[in-house]
Amino acid sequence: MPAPAPRRPVACLVGAAAIALAGACGASTSAPGAPGAARCELPAPVVVARDGAAVLERFDLADGPGWYADVLPAAPAYAAYRRAIVAAGVDRPDPAQIETSTDEAVWAPERVNRALALGGSAGVVRPARCLDAALFARQHTRHDQLTHPTEFIAVALRRGDTLRVYFGGSDTLFPPPSVYGLDQAARDRADGWAQVFLLHNHTLQHTPDGQLVLGVPAPSTNDVHLFRGVDGFAAAWVTNGLYTVEIAAHHLPRYRGAGDPAPASSPVP
Repeated sequence: MPAPAPRRPVACLVGAAAIALAGACGASTSAPGAPGAARCELPAPVVVARDGAAVLERFDLADGPGWYADVLPAAPAYAAYRRAIVAAGVDRPDPAQIETSTDEAVWAPERVNRALALGGSAGVVRPARCLDAALFARQHTRHDQLTHPTEFIAVALRRGDTLRVYFGGSDTLFPPPSVYGLDQAARDRADGWAQVFLLHNHTLQHTPDGQLVLGVPAPSTNDVHLFRGVDGFAAAWVTNGLYTVEIAAHHLPRYRGAGDPAPASSPVP
């Protein structure tokens, strides 16, 4: 969701040095030929809606532990993305937050959210796993996240042994609400589906001196505002393609949302 200031596109970093760093971040990839979750490979999507270049897709998956395993997509483009991040030396679970304004009222709540997520008191930051990595890889396949960073939103639901994921993105930095998938998910909930998580990504950024930084795996105040408006989900996830924070829904009230009044004291322990 939109941050207080736009993120700048980055130059492509995939060169000979990056390509040489196979197996970036110590994560495993799955054996060729393994189906579905075993290979961490999404099936062909059903296109639910289009809004110009924005697309809402749906994936119906056979649910199982494989989607939550420490296995990464075998997609060459995604592997190259990870190698590029490692080659740049910025594969950190706690990237810097790039503050593009001196307005303390804007950035103070963003710092609160970052501290809650990365400090572990109201969220768990972990390396990306199969499902969140596969969805990030899907967006990277459509729009290169090194040269054309874009955000996406995904909503996951479960009924029986089926995991349903609505996945919305566009060719612009922020996708329009028409492809968030929230209306479709609400109809599914009325039909007996349980909402599992909301997933959103934060893109690469640059420091003022031009250094590359991963997007922060923590919700922005605008993200929190959006999450609060969605009923019935168990957790909110925010990923940068290498690391993902999982925030249980009961922790969300501790985060600062857009338009929240300033607290009398910091909620961060």
